[in-house]
Amino acid sequence: MPIQIRKLVRPLALRELAPEYGEDFVSVWVNPPRSMLEVYAAARAESRAVTKRMAELASQDGEVKQEDRQAVASRLLEVNQRFFAWFAEIWSQSEDPATRVTAEEVKELAIRSETDDPALWEFLVHGTWRLIDEHRQHAKKG
Repeated sequence: MPIQIRKLVRPLALRELAPEYGEDFVSVWVNPPRSMLEVYAAARAESRAVTKRMAELASQDGEVKQEDRQAVASRLLEVNQRFFAWFAEIWSQSEDPATRVTAEEVKELAIRSETDDPALWEFLVHGTWRLIDEHRQHAKKG
């Protein structure tokens, strides 16, 4: 009997963050393929390298070259764009097209939440990974 591997999507209820969100939720694809997980891991590694380089530049005595600052800023924007695209794909697998988001919409949400409610972005990121990890742990116990 052939088994079809399905995309499993679970709701991340925003009321877990605050009851005022009511029934709002984000659909999370909890069983992305290994290649998707590797894309995220690579972006995290690149993010750590960029952060390290930023710290090195900040600790340098004297003037930092404009081109060095621009190179780091460019790398940071690129890495962030990879994160936004990754979350857009993870959050856009529901059968309901109204719940799908673009990388640009994810970016706008990240920027807005940074200033208006930093806990929201953190909740979305950690909640997404919590649901993915719960699925993976359940599969291991199976």
